[in-house]
Amino acid sequence: MTDFTSSIQQIPYDADRVYASLSDLNNLSKVQSNIPEGAISELTFTSDTCSFNVPNIGTIALRIVEREPAKTVKLVTEKSPVPFTCWIQL
Repeated sequence: MTDFTSSIQQIPYDADRVYASLSDLNNLSKVQSNIPEGAISELTFTSDTCSFNVPNIGTIALRIVEREPAKTVKLVTEKSPVPFTCWIQL
């Protein structure tokens, strides 16, 4: 298994505010219009899940499996050509 780790970034907002935004996938509606046309299609989301289709790759579905207020949001794939986990630490 391969691990990819991003660098640590500073966000100029309170951790509670960032957590509230990231821990509810319904908030994707706020950035949906920023996604380049043709990059993805069939984007659907609920507070716990999101799915979308990527050209030449297929459908990817994610579910939030762990929340720790103001600290962590962990997502795993439910459907993906390559299984992965995304762990967001605040």
